[in-house]
Amino acid sequence: MLGVLRLLMLLGLLGLLACGWPVLAAADALPVDAEQRAWLAEHRQLRVGVVLQAPYAQYDRRLQQLSGLNVELMQWLASALQVELLWQQYADQSALEAALRGGKVDVAPGLSQTPAGLRLWLFSDP
Repeated sequence: MLGVLRLLMLLGLLGLLACGWPVLAAADALPVDAEQRAWLAEHRQLRVGVVLQAPYAQYDRRLQQLSGLNVELMQWLASALQVELLWQQYADQSALEAALRGGKVDVAPGLSQTPAGLRLWLFSDP
């Protein structure tokens, strides 16, 4: 769980980038300490849970791939951190939360911070 918290902190940095900060080109430029790098080395694949909702995440049946803002941001982050994303689609927020409780999801982009969500998810600072 602590590792997921660290990953969520990195996602917070990604949020800063989306707000106009200069784009970092490589993982070496990301502020990742030795302990975080060691955790990432042991977790080369991250299970990403997503509820399909345009324009944040949608599935193109013709291309058979996900697209959207959250998808692109997660792909950039995965590239910078040199990890592989295993996408898991859920019908709604309840199904995503059930997957988290069942240990089937490591991270979920684009969630709103609500009192109920704070009891379930670990959020990075905005």
